[in-house]
Amino acid sequence: MEANLPGSGLLVVDDYFPNLLTGFRVAEFTHYLRVFPGMRVASTAPDFVALHAAYADRHADVAAQVVPWSPDSFRTARAVSLTFLNNAYHWVDELDRHGIPFVFTLYPGGGFELGEARSMAKLKRVLASPMLRSVVATQPVTVETLSPICRVPVLELPGLVISPAYLAADAVRRPPAAGEGLRICFAAYRYDAGGRSKGYPEFIAAASELARRHGNLRFAVAGNFSASDWPIPDHLAPRLSFVGPLPTQELRQFFLGQDVIVAPTMRFALTGTEFDGFPTGSCVEASLCGVAIICSDELRQNRHYEDGEEIMICEPEAASVIGFLDDLARHPDRALRLGRRGQLRTIKLYGTAAQLLPRTRLLRNLADNVGIRF
Repeated sequence: MEANLPGSGLLVVDDYFPNLLTGFRVAEFTHYLRVFPGMRVASTAPDFVALHAAYADRHADVAAQVVPWSPDSFRTARAVSLTFLNNAYHWVDELDRHGIPFVFTLYPGGGFELGEARSMAKLKRVLASPMLRSVVATQPVTVETLSPICRVPVLELPGLVISPAYLAADAVRRPPAAGEGLRICFAAYRYDAGGRSKGYPEFIAAASELARRHGNLRFAVAGNFSASDWPIPDHLAPRLSFVGPLPTQELRQFFLGQDVIVAPTMRFALTGTEFDGFPTGSCVEASLCGVAIICSDELRQNRHYEDGEEIMICEPEAASVIGFLDDLARHPDRALRLGRRGQLRTIKLYGTAAQLLPRTRLLRNLADNVGIRF
């Protein structure tokens, strides 16, 4: 860290950035690096050198501000920002020892599970830190969890930061090929065998049935899934493609060639306490490309989308997904309208004014309070 640079006392510490596959971190942290001169991101990610080289190819103007973690990182830091409970818990003792004020964003996952004993113990430890200044909560259920135990201000911001590329005006949707019906996709990161928590088996079951009913539909999967993760029926295999995990620009191009995204995520599918955000980050990115969303909401987190007009909320079972997809396959104009209306709503919820400005203001206030000037 170069402490003589203006504002270099403001630090983000993260265990995954600058991996380009973590699009929301790339969008959020890159914005901060451009807004706050001399700010640093200290990374504990494995293979940092290779990850940094790939990041520098796309963000050369701020790449020098992304550095590997070292013991000097906290010695020169005056204010710190963290994401996910596990990261905050990992560093809270050090932050207390050095007397460094910090804020953190409490996303679903990353060690945060509803009512789970170890998760709640971690959360209470972080919340008890005298150096904690604020928490960003991204789901209503997170706010409800924090309310009785959090002494610092809670900033509720639905969802996450999306790459500016998704908000650019140059998006051009690719129409289906002649005679082709709806293009239906699934996009997620697999954290468990079979992708059960993300609803991947339900997607495959629904795609299998839709492929029997409609001869012109196409299906695609984005993320770290392969044909070996779940049995693929023979009649579906020729119409199902796997594109792998994609960085932001490539993922955007993928979504511009899709019509519907399916996300039948399941709460508590693995441990009985884990949950996902609503809507998932992939659904948000797809929606910004005009893709219609069919997703589950078992925790009743929806506060902003009009069900049936801007989004379709399904149950996390194949039968429910099949019903919605069959209707859209028979009336593809409905999928088009749903995608357009959902896109307008998502732009309002995930645009710069709604997501980046409040987060930037929070960091600026944190910096001001410790005397960092930009």
